[in-house]
Amino acid sequence: MTKGKGTSLPAGFFISLCVAFLCLVPSYLFSQDLDSVISKTQEITRLKNELRNADDDTSRYFVHQEMYYLYINDDTELALETAKQALRYAQLANLNDRIALTYLYLGYTYLIQAEFEDALENLSIGIQLSQENGPDYISRLMSFNLGITYLELHMYEIAEQYLEDARAGFVNNRNKSLPVYELFRVNIQQGDTTTALAYLDEFISYIPEENGQVNANYLFHYVVLSEAYVQVGSFDEAEKVVSRVTPFVQKHNRRYYRGIINLTKSRIAQNRGDIDTAIEFSKIALNFFELQKENFYQIKSLSLLSDLYSAKNNFEQGYYYLSRYKSLQNNLLKARQSAIQNRLTYQLDETAKVESELGVIEGRLQDRKIFVTILIILLIISIALAIWSYRLIKLRDQSLDEIARINDDKNHFIGVVSHDLRSPLNSIMALSSLLIDGYKDTPPKVLEEYSSIILTSSKRMENLISNMLDINKIENGQTKLILEPISVSNVILEISESMKHFGNEKGIHTKIEVEDNLPNIIADLSALERVLENLVSNAYKFSQKNSTVLISGTIQGSQVQISVKDEGHGMTELDRSKLFKKFEKLSASPTGNEKSTGLGLYIVKNLMTEMNGTILVESELDKGTTFKVLFNKA
Repeated sequence: MTKGKGTSLPAGFFISLCVAFLCLVPSYLFSQDLDSVISKTQEITRLKNELRNADDDTSRYFVHQEMYYLYINDDTELALETAKQALRYAQLANLNDRIALTYLYLGYTYLIQAEFEDALENLSIGIQLSQENGPDYISRLMSFNLGITYLELHMYEIAEQYLEDARAGFVNNRNKSLPVYELFRVNIQQGDTTTALAYLDEFISYIPEENGQVNANYLFHYVVLSEAYVQVGSFDEAEKVVSRVTPFVQKHNRRYYRGIINLTKSRIAQNRGDIDTAIEFSKIALNFFELQKENFYQIKSLSLLSDLYSAKNNFEQGYYYLSRYKSLQNNLLKARQSAIQNRLTYQLDETAKVESELGVIEGRLQDRKIFVTILIILLIISIALAIWSYRLIKLRDQSLDEIARINDDKNHFIGVVSHDLRSPLNSIMALSSLLIDGYKDTPPKVLEEYSSIILTSSKRMENLISNMLDINKIENGQTKLILEPISVSNVILEISESMKHFGNEKGIHTKIEVEDNLPNIIADLSALERVLENLVSNAYKFSQKNSTVLISGTIQGSQVQISVKDEGHGMTELDRSKLFKKFEKLSASPTGNEKSTGLGLYIVKNLMTEMNGTILVESELDKGTTFKVLFNKA
């Protein structure tokens, strides 16, 4: 039934439609109930006929809205074009609440196309309109999608704020589960596995089952649950979920779901070392995402295919998929830069606006007398603006604090370079001058001692410069690691052999314990060597004379663990809170007065993140410290 222009909708109809919409976020945000799916072709034909017969803009809006629901899970370009038409008719019909909702459609569609800048623009407009015109749960949906967008832009603090806002606003468990899953992803990407697993347990609790049977109305929950298990290394659990829901996903033939399921199967096969099967599943997944024109997961599929072909030494295909991945990934980097710039501009504009408004009010108070009632009103307005100004100034102060922190880092950097380079450089220059002036009269033993000091000083300078270069690459995203199968046993033996002379100087015994048949790991060889060199070097620095440093390699479930254990002083709780931060030095001093710049563990943490690995630390005062690094099996 069509509705005339300006005709108000029954409140019950509007609320029912919005509640139904609310229960279908994010990718099933716009899907229909599984028991009432009608042939898509028939539905589109019916809607096109209805559109031809529509005689007002309100009716045309609702027809386009229904068409959007049909397109979104199969063809995002058609869905986007339909949403744009819906927005036009909502504006013509002055449907203010529907205008806000349609900006949500646009923002969500741009999000799954990985057009993050356009997604932010439309969602920001939508959340402002929904806050002005209501209802509140539309604003929560905007917050949810903004949270996902900022998560993909790696702006984790902002993403977490929006997701927590959505979580607090959703009223039923099905809806609450959605931001919970995204909060799991936030913590996984930040390396906080413990918190991530707690969110994952909460997400699982929201999937209702009876007698262990798959609840077909929660297919998306199962699909992303299998993907979540892969992210935390629980491949067996992931495979169980995939086996249970694959028949349902195939039955309902949703490209989005089938794409994610095949991508998960690929990662399971990769973990087992079956690269050919992994490639087959990845290509199937990529095909589904290309058919849907869904760039969000195309990026993941292309990255995985590049890694898989590289693992087979088929570098031509690996580069082909890598180049496609980089092309899509560039959109993310541009959007992130734009988002940061827009937020800073917004804060500065708002501060200037408040200052301007305060100036106008002060001028009025000085220039004219006004009635007492108006004075009271202006006083109330002044107080409100002062509070608003205070909040904005506080935000500005936080930005200034961040600038000050960056400046401190710069000054610290200059101080470290000037101090730690000057000392060994002075030693080299002084000894070199002595050798030049009295080379022929210098006894051989003294020459040998001078040469040793010059070599040690040079190595200190080389180590500091290497650390600085590594940090520059890390912070500018230029590490360019090549992840490939690597023999753990060989690397452990090579590192221990090349570095044990540092321990020998203090009488430290180096012990190697590597399990037989230890499998290869997926890592970058240079980065792995850099990680182990830093950990072993630290163990020697903080170990007592005549103690033991143990380097071991073991299998831990689906991962391989390399441990470096010393018998040093151990760490306090304050020391542990400083770990992995730039320029931080621990309270315990190296036992042989060795130099430390406080950069090694910062580099280790970032390299482990780049290699999809995990680093753990166990320490007890007066009993030593153990660093553990875990890698996925090849």
